[in-house]
Amino acid sequence: MKSLSLAKKEGATTIALTHCHQSTVAKMADHVLITGDDQTFIQGDSIGTVISQLFMIDLIYTLLIQREPKKAQDVKMKTIKALG
Repeated sequence: MKSLSLAKKEGATTIALTHCHQSTVAKMADHVLITGDDQTFIQGDSIGTVISQLFMIDLIYTLLIQREPKKAQDVKMKTIKALG
């Protein structure tokens, strides 16, 4: 939540990648990508949901880097400084 709030404060477009469309993160984000089915507490996070989320993260990251490499490098350095 802190990272999402900081990103929005800095003017970033935010995306929630979740299997729970009712989550707080999903409600805060500008866009929501749903991966997997809703799961009960007993099931926990299924490997299928985790793998699909990791794939989506990698795909989005790769496409953004290819689209604007210089801007991506600048934003990454800003993120590293903010988290450090």
